[in-house]
Amino acid sequence: MKRLINFFSLLKRHKARYSLGVLFSSVIEFNQILIATMFIVLFDGIVKQEMSMVLNAIYLFLAVVLITIVFELIAVTLVRVTTRKIIGSLRLKIFGKMLSLPQREYSTNHSGDFISRATNDIQTLEQTLTGHLLNLSSSLLPCIACIIYMFIINWKFALGLLVLNFVNLSIISLFIKPMKQKSQDIQKQTGSATEGISDVVAGASVIKLYNIKIKMKDKFDLKNNKVFQKSMQRTKIVALMEGLNNFLSRLGSIGVISVGSIFVIKGDISFGEVLAMHQLNTAVGYSFETLGSFLNQVQHSLAGLDRINELLDKEDEPQRFDKMPQINTNSALALKNLSFSYNGEENVLNDISFEVGQGQSVAIVGPSGGGKSTIFKIILGLHQSQKGSMAYMGKMAHEYSVEGLRDLTSYVPQEPYLFSGTIKENISYGKSQATDFEIYAAAKAANAHDFILDLENGYDTIVGERGAFLSGGQKQRIAIARAIVKNAPILLLDEATSSLDNESEVLVQAAIEEIMKEKTTIVIAHRLSTIKNADRILVVDDGKIVESGTHEELLKKGGLYSGLHKAQFENQQGA
Repeated sequence: MKRLINFFSLLKRHKARYSLGVLFSSVIEFNQILIATMFIVLFDGIVKQEMSMVLNAIYLFLAVVLITIVFELIAVTLVRVTTRKIIGSLRLKIFGKMLSLPQREYSTNHSGDFISRATNDIQTLEQTLTGHLLNLSSSLLPCIACIIYMFIINWKFALGLLVLNFVNLSIISLFIKPMKQKSQDIQKQTGSATEGISDVVAGASVIKLYNIKIKMKDKFDLKNNKVFQKSMQRTKIVALMEGLNNFLSRLGSIGVISVGSIFVIKGDISFGEVLAMHQLNTAVGYSFETLGSFLNQVQHSLAGLDRINELLDKEDEPQRFDKMPQINTNSALALKNLSFSYNGEENVLNDISFEVGQGQSVAIVGPSGGGKSTIFKIILGLHQSQKGSMAYMGKMAHEYSVEGLRDLTSYVPQEPYLFSGTIKENISYGKSQATDFEIYAAAKAANAHDFILDLENGYDTIVGERGAFLSGGQKQRIAIARAIVKNAPILLLDEATSSLDNESEVLVQAAIEEIMKEKTTIVIAHRLSTIKNADRILVVDDGKIVESGTHEELLKKGGLYSGLHKAQFENQQGA
């Protein structure tokens, strides 16, 4: 029952317009009564050889056609417009929820699953609202009217036909439970198949370079086949249900003609009334069929709605960090005894403590998997530590909202993400109200202005999906310009030059050094040559800070940093 309440709650804000559409559609269904009356008048007129009755029947038929055309147009327009509004609102709600989810949801769930919920599951709801629910709602009152009319013509005849229709409905209701389970399975497997499509789009170049097209195709074929198998199981149930439904419907038609003939012979009703009873019973049978179809389709929609509600019911990202003991500091950033675990069991970070003074530059280095990027994610507010405390610009983290905290930081990742749109739009994402002057100034500071002007459409150049139309160095410089235009006091750089060619690295490094002069900067560095001038270098290994000092101090210690530097220097010499 709760699932049905959730389904009908979608109509809450739009019930007036949707109900009006149902009303116009109901008028069309009431035409069945007019058609039944037409049969009585027409055939009784033929039997009695009265032309006036025949002409009246023809006029009645033309009126039915005209009413159907006009009211059908109005009903369909009202219902479809309303449904579009409902679906659009729900899709926007899903999009808003996805923007509000904590980072862990994206770390533990595939992007294809989110896409499937926002597309496939939404589509099943739309089909139900514009089809089965409309048909069911609009046929209820006409169905009752048809039953009353049947009892007026002959109550014994009507009672027998009504019992037959209820038997039909009872049989159909037996299929509800298995339909529910199969529909849930289909939605789940469809989500898995969508994940496969998402992987192909995101990893197209890797698939080509490693010649794994066949492997990926086989993997998707396996997922697609599971969807097919579940769909076939559901199709078998639907086929059996509809087969029985059609059989009982045909049986009803035969019963009307057979029993009606007996009543005609007895003189209880006329031949025209038999045809009217047939027409009315067909309308009633259609209503019962519609109810069966609705119960069938609504299970599919409810399965999709369950998945949508599961997403909407997820907890939003906390708006404030937990309150921690006060740190007396005026530094730009301070972490004290910070520990973090992704799974709540094994710590990725253990008792991390360091401070960064305003205007200072700090580099974080160490072996892969040591916890460097996790430190950044916590500083950026993407994750919350299970232990320890943080302070930004002399204030505790819990004193900021998450949005306020993120206003203090700009971030340039190793692989920058550009959104579909123009270069200007991508830079302006750093500051929503950025002026053209600020955008151009940021691009110049990032050494991006010149190459942008060389493009045919300049700042209005479309970058393509994920910046596909630009080189790695160009994307990186646009990402730096986006960070510059944000003008946050703390700048985080995650190996921003590690994947670039020498020429691009020189330009990007020059841009980074320029903005580092005015910002508090924390850098994750792969190439140690780029962080020699850092005020302090932190060496992170196995989730702990194992060394701290300047470049020269760490070399003299002869520890992990010295070993990394020596190995990198020897590799460069060998190259």
